[in-house]
Amino acid sequence: MREKILDRAFGVGLEDEKYRFLFGPEGFVITNRDLEELRRLARAAVVFMNDADRWYREAVTGGNSHWSSILGRQIPKKYLPLAVRPGLPRTLMVDTVWTEAGWRIVELDATNRNGLGYPMVLRHLYNLPNIWKGNDAEWREAGLGGAVQVMMNYHRYYEPYYRHFLAALGGTLIRELEADGEEECEVITRAPAVLDVPVFMRQGEFLSALLERAAEVPVGIPPKHHLASKAVQALPWEEEQFPVNGIGEFLAVTRLLRNGTELPVGTDFFVKLFQSGGAHGTFRNDIAKLEELRSRRPQAIWQEAWPIARRRIKYLEDGGLVEAQKFIRLSIYVNPEGEIVDADVTASDQNIVHGGRQSVMTVPVLT
Repeated sequence: MREKILDRAFGVGLEDEKYRFLFGPEGFVITNRDLEELRRLARAAVVFMNDADRWYREAVTGGNSHWSSILGRQIPKKYLPLAVRPGLPRTLMVDTVWTEAGWRIVELDATNRNGLGYPMVLRHLYNLPNIWKGNDAEWREAGLGGAVQVMMNYHRYYEPYYRHFLAALGGTLIRELEADGEEECEVITRAPAVLDVPVFMRQGEFLSALLERAAEVPVGIPPKHHLASKAVQALPWEEEQFPVNGIGEFLAVTRLLRNGTELPVGTDFFVKLFQSGGAHGTFRNDIAKLEELRSRRPQAIWQEAWPIARRRIKYLEDGGLVEAQKFIRLSIYVNPEGEIVDADVTASDQNIVHGGRQSVMTVPVLT
């Protein structure tokens, strides 16, 4: 079985050892009860992110410099016209974990393109069916077939996953290091759709062509970095007029980390930098980091930790299937209508669940 999976992995460009992880060929079993809770969670996440997007647009246009500067940090001014257009990305990624209370949200990411091909590749490796329609079908139905993606050099690890997704989409990949070429500029100029609008640190003809084209054609993931900031999760607890109903069931209490902020007492907590990904920039029960990051100009949040729990999962080890209880992160991809369209699973012995050689990576399967 392992040899067949490896053959499929090599076939989609996962030859390098850096792509090795524990295989979960039978998937992660979920029930109809899980599915219903995830559906409610997805709808709540979309309502919340629409509210947050509207809040940011009103802050920018209404002169609320406090929140517009917090949420708009690291957004170049050239990107602002695209960032303030109404609408969510075609697929919003929501990271959930299994807890003693059920499925709960640990991450909301409106600019994540790295995971688009993950569930597709994993299903291919294990020859497993999809519970949902799939990211590729969702994007094609939304008129994003043929989209052009610009891959930044620091995202090159994800290239095999990007290419697998783009192949299903009929799209084209342009590497950042090649982006100043005449041919690449021409490709962008003719693109029927743009996958996303990554932040270029350098200026040039290609960036101008990309921004111009993104203003004219559908963009799958607009540069709404304000919705990818961890600070957005603090809105229900920082602003009295911001709605908590709905999202409060699934998102832990979150506060901006600044001078005078109420601090966690007698509870497990995380400190998270506004702009961070995976386990990077995330610290559990770290009082020293909490004190270090308290400042008049916030740059991080603190968030109550969910009582994460283990669930049973099967995976390949030493040539055979074994079964163990592990911490589970289930990443769902949700469209603007609040429907789940795809998902993948990471299982780990670490309570900050992230991918790696000792993590199981698979997809949900329904009993």
